[in-house]
Amino acid sequence: MKTSLIGFGNRYPLTLALERNKIEHDFEFFTKRPVEVEKDWKKEKFETGLLSAGAIISNSKAIPLRSWGISSSGPVMSVGIFSDRPWKELKECRIRDLSSGVTSPLLLKAIWKEKFKHYPKLIHADDPRSSEAVLCIGDKALRWYQDGKYAFFEDLGLVWHEMTGTSIPYAFWCVKKGSKAEKYKNEIDKKLFCSYTWGKKNIDKIKESIMISSGVNKKTAKQYLECYEVKLEKKILQGWNIFKELTRPIISKERYDSKK
Repeated sequence: MKTSLIGFGNRYPLTLALERNKIEHDFEFFTKRPVEVEKDWKKEKFETGLLSAGAIISNSKAIPLRSWGISSSGPVMSVGIFSDRPWKELKECRIRDLSSGVTSPLLLKAIWKEKFKHYPKLIHADDPRSSEAVLCIGDKALRWYQDGKYAFFEDLGLVWHEMTGTSIPYAFWCVKKGSKAEKYKNEIDKKLFCSYTWGKKNIDKIKESIMISSGVNKKTAKQYLECYEVKLEKKILQGWNIFKELTRPIISKERYDSKK
């Protein structure tokens, strides 16, 4: 089965055993940036795999397995706003979007709307205009966090938790509606559980893989692992429902604006 993996180290607690063939499986893995995974799911190139939460909202063919994904209940260290100015001074500033996906911009817009009563001034990565802050995610963001690349870092996972009191799923493991993967979703669930269990028993190998993927030290990799959960609980699904509620108006507005 053609299977999508998001190319960040936070997937390893769920997938490393499968990627290293420690568990027998019939997944054919394709590891890509979030935006590439999202596009390929729209083109129905995958039967199963990780897909970002924001992309799932707009893809009726992607059925999330509610037990597995990538989530946090507070700080995440790798999703946030980097700037040399404090958060409160960025209200009217341009923010350069380096996130390469839809979920983190949606998360930022939902937070900004709640905090500042309007949407942030996000600009594309290649926009020639100047910007006062950067939205960055994944391995690069984790390196920046560790190295103190900017004076200030606003962790969107922490802000979300403070704002809603809930956790948030950044991605779910999905199966494509009507596919072989949907038919065998119970077997997929078992494979993921076995991979997750292997990861729990081989935590040092997970840390090493994160260090290699992200270019961070052992201490940062350990802290990073403590931020994320891949076995999803009910409290995370509560956050998922709030995320959908807050972002659907944003998605509708963007669709309307794109047709003008």
